[in-house]
Amino acid sequence: MKSKFIVGLAIASIAAVSVAQAPQTMPETNKSTEQIMVVLDASGSMWGRVDGRTKISVVRDAYADLMKTWDEADVESGLILYGHRRKGDCSDIELISRPGQTDSHSLGRTVAKLNPKGKTPIGASVRQAAEELKYTEQKATVILLSDGIETCGVDPCQLGRDLEALGVDFTTHVIGFDLGGEATEQLQCLARNTGGRFLQARNTSDLKEAFEQVADISRPLSLQGLVAETGEAAPGMMWTITRKDGVIVVEQRTETSTLSMAELADGQLPDGDYTVTGRAKNYSGSTNFTLPTEKPVIYVRLFPDVPYTRLRVEGDILSGDEFTVAWEGIGGPEDIISIVPRGADWGQAISTVRVRTGNPVSLKAPPNAGEYDLLYLNSDVELNRIDERMPVTVLESLYALNAAGAIQAGQSFTVNWRGPALEGDMIAIGPRTSGRDDYFSMTWIESDGPVSLTAPDMPGDYELRYYGDGYVVQFVQPVRVQ
Repeated sequence: MKSKFIVGLAIASIAAVSVAQAPQTMPETNKSTEQIMVVLDASGSMWGRVDGRTKISVVRDAYADLMKTWDEADVESGLILYGHRRKGDCSDIELISRPGQTDSHSLGRTVAKLNPKGKTPIGASVRQAAEELKYTEQKATVILLSDGIETCGVDPCQLGRDLEALGVDFTTHVIGFDLGGEATEQLQCLARNTGGRFLQARNTSDLKEAFEQVADISRPLSLQGLVAETGEAAPGMMWTITRKDGVIVVEQRTETSTLSMAELADGQLPDGDYTVTGRAKNYSGSTNFTLPTEKPVIYVRLFPDVPYTRLRVEGDILSGDEFTVAWEGIGGPEDIISIVPRGADWGQAISTVRVRTGNPVSLKAPPNAGEYDLLYLNSDVELNRIDERMPVTVLESLYALNAAGAIQAGQSFTVNWRGPALEGDMIAIGPRTSGRDDYFSMTWIESDGPVSLTAPDMPGDYELRYYGDGYVVQFVQPVRVQ
């Protein structure tokens, strides 16, 4: 069975050629070339209306979208038009461009200016497209879009048999736009006799979908690198393809984001399982794929390469206390350092600090002693990638302050505490400033049991403080007054 890549279009006679070949920036050598010619119908019937618009205006938009898609896939195309210059003239067939001769923007401008006038010489237009593609010497595909029946005496069904018999590997795919019964039979037969597909479009959305299918089947399988954070095409890529057994079968560089399987230096890959890895600057990614596949594109999502990152704690980490972390990493404005339970993800952070605040940074230890992890989280463009995980042990602190129940504004409350209880030590409640003497109420520590304080009159966020060593704040515990 023949391998088919292109679809024939006829809309009142426009023909375009498209070649899937290696971009100029690709490494040279033995590239197979797929030729595509688009034939567009610009006969008088294209002034008919569908969904409140003229058919030719709908075709203009669909063709422009097709050119954009092919540009992204490095597909070159040619164009033949018919019925666009003279009324009643079956010879009104014009080769606008062979594949690769004219850029897609120029072809799009030509189609945008079409003024349908004449007859519908479908057969002669498709035959000319085949001859321009040298269909008797090499693989060739025509995409025909037409909205009507052949009006110049050629039997499209017999033409399909003739071209198939003489061609090396010739295919016509047909899009029938708002066709009647006899025209549908003609164009279905043309596609069928060349091993192509017939796509019926009754309205604007049908035509758009048909062109999308044309775009997919007309381009060879390709690999494309996409930056995962933005979805945009990556810059120049280095591709490595390995077999299931780990043997490298392809190493190839492209200056675009795409590698066409038809452009491999050593030809097509045999059927089987593969892994492809793509690299672009400091981005990389990989995915598995199996050949054969019906997918026109295999996407490789690229992520920033993990940089060298290291965390270092200065001194012991005591429960509920502040401790210092020195870091080495990207240092992005959204990067953070956090402490989490051992083995937990960053979403379970007990406390966090952004690295933009300095180096080293201060972090609040968990209130309970135990095993934890320090994480460096690369949050650039919401990446949220853990670049470093450092196990740490939180030791029981010398100090602890915990209110026994809710703290009500203006009311007395009880504080359970732990500390050295030296002469002159005291416990107080004040604003969240860790200030020396801006407390609201205080009490001297005179026994091992709980102490009582009076809460501020206004609800809000405050802190409990343990003073010692000559009236110096030794420990702070944030609290909420209700």
